[in-house]
Amino acid sequence: MYQKRNKIYPMEVKAGKRGTLKSLHVYLSGKNEDVGIRFNSEMPSINENLKANTKLKGKKQVLTYKLISFPLYFAGNITTISYP
Repeated sequence: MYQKRNKIYPMEVKAGKRGTLKSLHVYLSGKNEDVGIRFNSEMPSINENLKANTKLKGKKQVLTYKLISFPLYFAGNITTISYP
């Protein structure tokens, strides 16, 4: 988790380029949030309107969210990001 002002952003770290981000999806669904942060081996990017099928309390739903990706080496500099 990363807090900036009064907003909390869930973060997930992936060793490779692929990964399901299941924990991130569960958190975003459960908290009705729409922005997540991922650290992996790819270049920085912002992907909007991503969709994921989630299951929360036995109910299937489609999550639409924004994913902000950073390279792994940037994890120590998360506080320097000027994102809302």
